[in-house]
Amino acid sequence: LELKIIEEQVGFITTNAKDLLAMAKEKCAEYADVSRFIGHEDYAKKERAALNNAEKKAASMASEVTKRWNAPLEEFAATMKEVRTAFKGASQALDVGIKDAEKKEADKKTADIRAYFDTKKFDLVPFDQLFNDRWLLKGSKMKDIEKELDEKIDKIYSEIQVLERIPDHGTAAKAFYLEHLDIGTASTGPDSVIVIFDLVIVFSSLYNHGISDLTGVSRYHVKSFLCMVFEGNGQTNQRTPCKMIPQGHARPR
Repeated sequence: LELKIIEEQVGFITTNAKDLLAMAKEKCAEYADVSRFIGHEDYAKKERAALNNAEKKAASMASEVTKRWNAPLEEFAATMKEVRTAFKGASQALDVGIKDAEKKEADKKTADIRAYFDTKKFDLVPFDQLFNDRWLLKGSKMKDIEKELDEKIDKIYSEIQVLERIPDHGTAAKAFYLEHLDIGTASTGPDSVIVIFDLVIVFSSLYNHGISDLTGVSRYHVKSFLCMVFEGNGQTNQRTPCKMIPQGHARPR
């Protein structure tokens, strides 16, 4: 596609505009001294009207020539606009088809991933909560998606086991975790303290121990409280100090 210029004459037009300019300057010079019109206001008004009419006529003539000059360019611009419209229309039609095909492909891939998820017999969280839109990209292979999904499920099972070790409050922590899938800051092990920093998780524990007003409760207070609860329930031993108590602070009693 290439636009070819068959004939072109740029900036060439012959008129008597310069002669008109000279005549206008000569005529207007007569009005340089307006003192001669003092006392002859009616005559001055006639002259003013004549000058205004001359200016309007000059504007009309300039407009007419400009239109004639621009006419070929306007016709060209209109034709090229139709050319662009034709291309855009065809492109938009293809775009609809492409997006429809991409949607069908994405729906099929989503169905395949869901089918694999269903084989895991995993019902702790819904499929949509684990789904990652990145899996629908062309570069994402099913074997990689299946591996990632397996890892997500294994991670949930592992972290659920951690949360179930929280004395008396594992159910609340587990419910919160399954909603957000974020265990927060926690450590697990035979002799370690399990710590959940989020106040939402420990609210029920605080309330059951007589703390119903959380105003001014800091993370340090929450961590100290959890250490007290866990140690009191045999979750640590003498060899594993409560790491949540900053050095220099007394352990809560």
